Amino acid sequence: MNDFFKSMYLLVSTAIEMWEIILVLVIIVGILSLRNNTEGFTPYLRGKYRPHLRQIRFKYNGILDAYGPEFITTKLKRWNLY
Repeated sequence: MNDFFKSMYLLVSTAIEMWEIILVLVIIVGILSLRNNTEGFTPYLRGKYRPHLRQIRFKYNGILDAYGPEFITTKLKRWNLY
């Protein structure tokens, strides 16, 4: 009988953990959908990812302007990434 209670406890605790994960995912999706679309002139999906790509491009160009391509390739070679 003790094994039955242990198995039921594990089943219930696993179910509760699954619901917690689902709840967190629903909250994340809800928060992301509430964010403003910064580009209203593009289709919905493209309007969501395009501003982030633009920010990445701006930061990359800023790094290139600050350090130069030679410095970056030297660092990548030292880290065995290039």
